[in-house]
Amino acid sequence: MLSIKNTKNDDCKQLLRMSSFDSRESLSQSNSASVSLNNETPLNMPDKGQSLFNDVGIVLEDTINKLSTTKSSNTSTSTDPKQKKSFFLRYIHLPKFNSRVVSSHCLRIMFLLFISLIALLSFAIFLIVGYNAIQFKQQCLLYSTFDYEIIGDIKTNYTVRLNSAKTVFGSKSACEFCTYYCVAVFIYCIVTCFFFVLFNADNRIILTSDKTLLIPWLIISIILGILSLVNGCVLTNGFKMFCTSIINNLKYNQSQYCSQINLMYFEQYPTVKYVYTYMIIAIVFAWCQLLFFIGSIGILILRLSTSELDNDIDYVMDDEMKSKVFQKNIENLVSIEQQQSNDVNDIMLIEK
Repeated sequence: MLSIKNTKNDDCKQLLRMSSFDSRESLSQSNSASVSLNNETPLNMPDKGQSLFNDVGIVLEDTINKLSTTKSSNTSTSTDPKQKKSFFLRYIHLPKFNSRVVSSHCLRIMFLLFISLIALLSFAIFLIVGYNAIQFKQQCLLYSTFDYEIIGDIKTNYTVRLNSAKTVFGSKSACEFCTYYCVAVFIYCIVTCFFFVLFNADNRIILTSDKTLLIPWLIISIILGILSLVNGCVLTNGFKMFCTSIINNLKYNQSQYCSQINLMYFEQYPTVKYVYTYMIIAIVFAWCQLLFFIGSIGILILRLSTSELDNDIDYVMDDEMKSKVFQKNIENLVSIEQQQSNDVNDIMLIEK
């Protein structure tokens, strides 16, 4: 808003310089005429004063016409088709209390926080899914069906032997999707944080170039948010199917919970530990990642709805503010005209 006022004040100052120049020129002409005719027609001084008043009135009228033309041009510019074609989110008008409470600086900080959390969660999911695949000798645990028999029943441990003929591991594409998606999200978050720090180091860059990344960030965030939903569903449903196969092989006198996987010692895979705990953590992180994506998308929409993408700040000012500034400029011109008329009266009194 400060830049808007400065722009309008510069226009008014330029117009006032024009009016003052015209008035000074008319005053100099009147003074030269009064000096040349001082001894001949002293009774024509009221006519000269009247002409000066007329000149000042003409200058004031021309200036007001210029201001009205400027106002009408600003109004027509605000409804220019270029503004309509740039982006539809500029027509979202938020309540005034929201724009006052949440500043643009706070929105940028919140966006950076969400992006950082998304990066950490993506890295954690990548490690968990990859670690489980390594434990099962590069086999995907998601959507797998285990058929096994318990050969050693101890209160704190089950020794399990898998039936290789009936045990089916899940497709590797499911685990690869979760892994590569998290890697892509992590890279996106690192690049976003880099540009955020780069663009927020200077306020001049924030006012110009920072707005140009809002739309790409929004589009990429929406795409990655949809993929985050898919990622959460794949992890949840895939691990649920695996848990169902584990529970179906348990005896009736044993606990019918999927958490019993942590107590199992797989004879063919002796390095497997805490499968249930790790997968639950990965699933929770996946859904938290989706929530943070929704939050970042909401922040980008807020910033787009309260800012201009064409770097033309006149579009932001509404008609009410424009009319107030216009009326204030007219009042200033009227006061200047009165001061000029008083100066003319003083000159006339001195010459008399």
